[in-house]
Amino acid sequence: MLCPILLVACFYPSVSGQTVDEKNKLAAMTAFGSSVRWEVAAPHAALTLTVSAPDGRVFRKEFKAGSSPEFMLTDKQGERLPDGQYAYELRLTPVLSTVVKEALVAARGKDDDAEDVRATRKRVAPQPLVQSGSFSIVYGTVIVAGAQEEGGPRPSGKSIEKPRATNSASSITKTEQHHPLPIAVPDQVIPDDLIVQGSACVGLDCVNNEVFGFDTIRLKENNDRIQFDDTSTAAGFPTNNWQIRANSSASGGASFLAFVDQGATGNSETGTILFEVDAGAPANSLKVSSTGKIGLRTATPVLDVHMNTSDTLAIRFEQNSGGGFTAQT
Repeated sequence: MLCPILLVACFYPSVSGQTVDEKNKLAAMTAFGSSVRWEVAAPHAALTLTVSAPDGRVFRKEFKAGSSPEFMLTDKQGERLPDGQYAYELRLTPVLSTVVKEALVAARGKDDDAEDVRATRKRVAPQPLVQSGSFSIVYGTVIVAGAQEEGGPRPSGKSIEKPRATNSASSITKTEQHHPLPIAVPDQVIPDDLIVQGSACVGLDCVNNEVFGFDTIRLKENNDRIQFDDTSTAAGFPTNNWQIRANSSASGGASFLAFVDQGATGNSETGTILFEVDAGAPANSLKVSSTGKIGLRTATPVLDVHMNTSDTLAIRFEQNSGGGFTAQT
């Protein structure tokens, strides 16, 4: 009797959660045998579904309000789409009142407005209604996000006791004083490989029975930094130091994640920020697809560079006077 039951179960629609925040998601994704469908809960005037396939093809279709967007697993020629990872983007057109539309038009101004007029204009931007995520096709079967792998989050408040290693010649440790903690705790220098079959928390605010969820390594204190100090001394070898920095250490500073070039001798808060992502940036502010295409505010770039915005799409070229030439834009 198990055979027919399993056969029916294979063709029965499987519903699973999204990778986005459950409270803020706009639609729930359902995987069928030959398609993927989204049930949209947020009010909208229309919507556009864009799906990027692993072979570089991009499929886009518009739907009217009240309909459930669906993506078929076959192309126009009736051939099944290839296995692999697919990225999708649902972009909803918001329902705007007449007052809001007039405010948007007034805030946009004219194309020939002077630069100082543009700088002082108050922008009115409606909340974007965009949801992006991914799903996979494996052997012709759709797999949506939501399933948990083995070894996932541990139950809250429970710790796993592991046997302690016995003393041996390879486990002898050297101690020296380090952090000025209320209770003097010596450093542990381990002259061997360190293998942790679990998660690790590093920082002054880590506690006993830390609940890691899916985190493998967690940094937890008021200034989280990952430092790369290159100690090369031989001639011809690179010696530059680098840092991954999370947030400013100063009061009133910005919240960001950045890569910092610290030169040959820099450390701590020194260096030049080369790449920075500010907190609060919109979804898919910068997306590099598996085919090398770059998307700005879109999860499914169609061409080499694809920008998506609701007002005044443009690229700005600005030459400053730092090189001795006349500044111009």
